Amino acid sequence: MKITKLLLILVITLGGGISLAASAATGETARLHEAQSVKHEGFGVLKDIRAEKVKIAHEPIPGLAWPAMTMWLELRGTQTKGIRVGDSVRFELQQEDGKAWVISRIERRR
Repeated sequence: MKITKLLLILVITLGGGISLAASAATGETARLHEAQSVKHEGFGVLKDIRAEKVKIAHEPIPGLAWPAMTMWLELRGTQTKGIRVGDSVRFELQQEDGKAWVISRIERRR
């Protein structure tokens, strides 16, 4: 009888641990997905335009802890129509597949 109760307690305890671990993993996945969908705003000067990327000298981007720098960034689903090298721009960055940051929107800053 005591062994049966002990086994029952053991099964319940282990089952709860597995449930908590699965819940934690699901929560972590949700947090990663949320972080990927977060967009960060940046301001800078357009230095060069190529087929699917732009070179921008941008101001610091506090949300990413990025200092001011000049860098190439890829474009995703955005148009550079009406924007020329030398223009001040406002852009939005979004992380793609948890890896590279890409520009999801760019516009001339007025």
